[in-house]
Amino acid sequence: MISLSGPFWDHHPLERARNAHFLRVGAKAVIFDESAQQLFELNESSAAIWGAIGDAGTMAAAAARLSDGDAVGAVLDHVREAVAQWLERGLLNPAVPADGAEPPTEVRLAWMGRSVGLNLFGPFDAGPLQAVFAGFQSTEPASYVLDVRAIGGLVFISEPEAAGCAKSPEAWIPEVKARLTRRLLQTTTSGFMLHAALLSRGGEGLLICGDSSAGKTMLSASLLADGFDYHADDVVWIGEAGEVIGAPFAPAVKAGGWPLLAEMGGEAATSETYLRGDGQQVRYLLPPAPKGHVPLRIGSILLLARGEGGSPQIEAVTPLEVMTAMLNSAYAARGAISAAGLKSLGRVVEDARIGRLCFSDWRDGRRLVQAFAA
Repeated sequence: MISLSGPFWDHHPLERARNAHFLRVGAKAVIFDESAQQLFELNESSAAIWGAIGDAGTMAAAAARLSDGDAVGAVLDHVREAVAQWLERGLLNPAVPADGAEPPTEVRLAWMGRSVGLNLFGPFDAGPLQAVFAGFQSTEPASYVLDVRAIGGLVFISEPEAAGCAKSPEAWIPEVKARLTRRLLQTTTSGFMLHAALLSRGGEGLLICGDSSAGKTMLSASLLADGFDYHADDVVWIGEAGEVIGAPFAPAVKAGGWPLLAEMGGEAATSETYLRGDGQQVRYLLPPAPKGHVPLRIGSILLLARGEGGSPQIEAVTPLEVMTAMLNSAYAARGAISAAGLKSLGRVVEDARIGRLCFSDWRDGRRLVQAFAA
């Protein structure tokens, strides 16, 4: 959670977001977030704080209105706690200071014909952002723009079609990644997206499917150290003609995997530690020259089954098992995969070597994959 302690935030003007609407439903006070289509119930104290912020404009002035004159400090603590939650959810916004004549730092990103611009206002070092999104770097004019502002030690992200939010300095880059991922999913009108890792060697694709704890990232990192090319760690697009393209977001390595990177002798990860929205601390692996814009023919598909015990092996699976597992993590913007999309997935699976990789140690996993994808 962000912190608003200190005189800057006590006196900085705040504004209710356009997407935030206060109303009463029976005896309950609620805020309706129109952008997210969510209701947030307020107790009477929070409802009074919401009203005081709207009338007074700052936390200090709101606390003065709500206190009896002898306990302003205690009331201000409650105001800070409520306002921090509302800023994080994009229900309140800070008044934007005049940026003067200095233009923002602009970062342009593109993938599969969709371009996004990031305007960085304030004292930002764009280097970490550009490193994490190196596979998306572009010079194309942006058709969709996110504004990112550094204000009072926090980072505020706003975009045209969604509520904004406030993040701590270590959490804003993962938030940008989450918003860009959502944008890709929502604006892809053909084919469908798949939650998977995509690597290649010799121009032939290797698709690795598994849930978020199955070990895709660490297995991929070990294979990159062995000479595989990187295409995606999280989002893969499959077209209705069977073409496969990866979204080259830098892989996020959770804290438990940091010591393993040194053992693998693989590529460097960011020294900075970032905080994702799910509370996980991560560092980003920076593979050389991501190839996420290159369509691939898939030669191998592996389902991951990681666990202790048992001998490491690649088990035989049926095409139906593979298709079912892939569909469980698929997303189509129209809410359903078309018959043509399902047929293309069937062709991809039938043309590939398929198996279930059972392993616990990354060395065993890498050895088995090397032989399987040869």
